Amino acid sequence: MTGAVVDAHDPRVHPHATRVSRVPWSRVGGLLVVIGVPTMLGLVVRDLGTRSLAVALFHYSPERLLHGRVWTLPLSGLLPPKVGNIGPTTIMTTAVLVPYVLLRGPWRAIGRFFAGHVVATLAVAALVLPAAALGSGEAAKVVRAPDFGVSAGLAAVAGAMVIVLWQRRGPIAGGLLLLGVLGFFAFRLLTTASLGHHLAETEHLVAAAVGIFVEQRFP
Repeated sequence: MTGAVVDAHDPRVHPHATRVSRVPWSRVGGLLVVIGVPTMLGLVVRDLGTRSLAVALFHYSPERLLHGRVWTLPLSGLLPPKVGNIGPTTIMTTAVLVPYVLLRGPWRAIGRFFAGHVVATLAVAALVLPAAALGSGEAAKVVRAPDFGVSAGLAAVAGAMVIVLWQRRGPIAGGLLLLGVLGFFAFRLLTTASLGHHLAETEHLVAAAVGIFVEQRFP
């Protein structure tokens, strides 16, 4: 016996102690900000007679982008749907956003969100602009139609959460979430006949892939 004092907090004494950690209050506050800011922004833009301001700042379309409204590309990702229009995509991806922010922090979530939103939105523009130029009437409608919402950015965070779960809980847990996220969007893509909905689900798939890539590349 050496007579050494044993530290009860030493992970060598309790090998599972390093796996248990409290969520910092800063991340809880960050989660409230990440969810609260778009919510309040949506209420202000829609309910205070500021429709002209909303159109000028937040209503992105490929046509408006070509005319120099570059700021609408990132800002269009900040307007959530109306309460009565919240669908399963927003519900599912928000449910994944919550644990991601608590585990990885709000700044990483914001980075993944905007990376996915911007890349996916530009990917759709790259599809419809040439099609419209070649005479497609459906593509021309999409080029002119306002496109805004949080769903693509949230899909990117869901994709990033796949990597987090894979690294923390193993390939089975991460693979199940991957199948769930991609399967959800793929099913909705295959079960719609509308070009607009097809492009929206394609946008979600691209955004999820961006989230996976960014989380893997910049851990």
